[in-house]
Amino acid sequence: GMLIGGTVLGFLSDRIGRRPALLLGLLTNSVAGMCSSLPIFAPSFVSLTMWRFVAGVGIGATVPPLFTLASEWSSKEVRGVFVTAVASFWMVGSIFVSSLAWCLFQLDPMHELPIWRVFAATCALPSLLGAWMVYNYVPESP
Repeated sequence: GMLIGGTVLGFLSDRIGRRPALLLGLLTNSVAGMCSSLPIFAPSFVSLTMWRFVAGVGIGATVPPLFTLASEWSSKEVRGVFVTAVASFWMVGSIFVSSLAWCLFQLDPMHELPIWRVFAATCALPSLLGAWMVYNYVPESP
């Protein structure tokens, strides 16, 4: 999913703008992630896999416009620092997600509850928050 999202929406961001492409990726990831957590939308392995694939498309779609916006809106004196900061948040997110999974799955050591659905829904929230922040605070490319 990430490969398709990065490739297709990377090119699309040149046509529709970086900000709209970033919003589209964030919202796609958030909505698909939330759908993957709900039994009504993901009652089977196949539907769960489909929603996770779509969420991956959304994640991949955020990469090209995010790095491009960080590059275009920073002066050349600090551009490297800003792009590095943006890139480092992938690792911060990975550590957060693994810590969240560890904490949530400790709540049900016998695996009797669908804690994984709570985990999937919780993982969809940062993209929704990011979309709100981009919508309110990030201008389009110069």
